[in-house]
Amino acid sequence: MNKFEDIVTDHPEVLDNFLYGNGFSQAINRGFGYIGLYEKMKDELTSVDRELFETVLNTTNFEMVLNSLLKTEAVNNAYQISSDHLHESYRNIKNLLIKAVKDMHPSFWDVNQDKIAWTFHMFRQNIFTTNYDLLTYWGCAPMFQESLVSDGFTWRSKHDRTLIFSEEVFEKTNKLSVFHLHGALHFYEEYGNIKKTQSSGDLLMAITEQFEEKKFPLYVSEGNPRMKLTQIKQNPYLSYCYRSLKRISGGLTIFGQDLNEDYDRHLIKAVSDSEAEYIAYGIYETEQNPAKDIKHKIEKLFRSTDKTLLFFDSKSLFDYAKAEAISSFPGFISRSFRDFPPFVRPKQVNS
Repeated sequence: MNKFEDIVTDHPEVLDNFLYGNGFSQAINRGFGYIGLYEKMKDELTSVDRELFETVLNTTNFEMVLNSLLKTEAVNNAYQISSDHLHESYRNIKNLLIKAVKDMHPSFWDVNQDKIAWTFHMFRQNIFTTNYDLLTYWGCAPMFQESLVSDGFTWRSKHDRTLIFSEEVFEKTNKLSVFHLHGALHFYEEYGNIKKTQSSGDLLMAITEQFEEKKFPLYVSEGNPRMKLTQIKQNPYLSYCYRSLKRISGGLTIFGQDLNEDYDRHLIKAVSDSEAEYIAYGIYETEQNPAKDIKHKIEKLFRSTDKTLLFFDSKSLFDYAKAEAISSFPGFISRSFRDFPPFVRPKQVNS
């Protein structure tokens, strides 16, 4: 299996763009896995909904359960059978999932910000994530401080310091751009604006207070790609992020993103429609999921495109990121994100 370093040496274009999913968060903190989320919320489920997870479907995968409820509801509707109880279960599970993510999120000081920052530091144009946690925000913190990264949010005015999303911020920048394809815990919608939560102290506490005020996070948790895409297109921030993924060129590195056709078809289509020539895909091999099976699945997804697929051992991504950071800044090994050296962009690029 190739190392990421080998891929970059032969095809440096893969450092243009980065797309990552839940596997990235789990690599930083194992608490982000599906099992952890389910254990956090299962006591609040109804007995019927718990049976759905533990007996009927035997899974802790929320997307699988939500998708199954949607399919069952569609069948019931075809036979003119009432689906009110299914709709209620769907709504309850989705809301509890959001709450569980918020409640179990590690604190800022429990996360290795260096590991995140090292990784983001490598990429030149765009970072895309389907994660809704705060790791992306924390990892970008050193670059935000140096005004070298943009997430599309700006002050409403000189006198109103509310942070709101504006497409113009992205259109006018040549900074590294960050896109949350499925929303984020620190974004919410109010009066037609997409706002970014601010805090001078504990950001998680600020989000919790908003949650209690019924200002819920902007978060896509629909059970199938069609409904995910519908929700994305109805939101100005999410739709802009999705269009931006479709507009990428050069190369793309994908990490911790399963690209399951049942849940991620909208992402597969966006990448397929893009002008990215090279796709570097990180493989995390297990006994249940050997590398050859993963490669076959990904090759099948992009078979109809002219993309060049490159596979690497996913663990080697962090090794390369750390080596690059140490090489660029000799002697630098720090646990505090505040000591992370200023981001140095290899070249100016457009967002």
